Amino acid sequence: MRMFYLIFISCFMLCIASFSSNSKNVEVNSGWLNSELILQINELKTQKMKLQIRVMQLEKQLETQRRPEIKGESSLKLPSKDIFLGPGDANTIIIEVADYSCVYCARYNEQVFPTVKQGLIDTGLVRYQAMHLNINSETLSGKTAAWALCESDMFWQRRTQLFNLHGKHENNIYIKPCNNDKPHKQLIAEQKWLQALAINGTPSFIIAKFDKGRVYNMSILPGVVSFDEIYQSVLAKKEGKL
Repeated sequence: MRMFYLIFISCFMLCIASFSSNSKNVEVNSGWLNSELILQINELKTQKMKLQIRVMQLEKQLETQRRPEIKGESSLKLPSKDIFLGPGDANTIIIEVADYSCVYCARYNEQVFPTVKQGLIDTGLVRYQAMHLNINSETLSGKTAAWALCESDMFWQRRTQLFNLHGKHENNIYIKPCNNDKPHKQLIAEQKWLQALAINGTPSFIIAKFDKGRVYNMSILPGVVSFDEIYQSVLAKKEGKL
């Protein structure tokens, strides 16, 4: 009986020792895992901080690029003035520079232009015109631009169609050439006029004072802009701040 009791005690002590050893291993493994997780978290926090700094830098760069660029009091004659929206005698003009192959131009016309039309054009605050950039009469964009300009009373309707069907031009009838060369001459004139202003990207927006077919005191907003940005620039022109 005594022998059995000693064996029982020995087995019990061995179990305790084994359990203690396993517990230490678990604690060691848990400690290693915790350290690994902490390292990963710290690394992600560092990356997050770097990304936040980069975002701030890019936002500041974008704000600098969008800052209105004053061209002075010298005026420029518009290359075309027959097709426009809003009052013809408005003293402030918005010129939208676009390309029918530009996805951002299509996005602006879908998401922002309706508000511009309702808030600034239909209320008589501005005259609104459109110009075309990066247009070659032999390319698809050139053919569609010429088609849109071919009949002036259909221009805005056709223009909306082109942006709504962005990227699907090739299978539609409206790429047929115009019967006269007036649209092509207008496109060439617009290219030269925009190049003189160093405008080389779409979309871009020119906000300017307007008088008798000439523009002056111009500000240029490059890239996709919000209605508020356009409105604030127009308001500054109205109040004579720019």
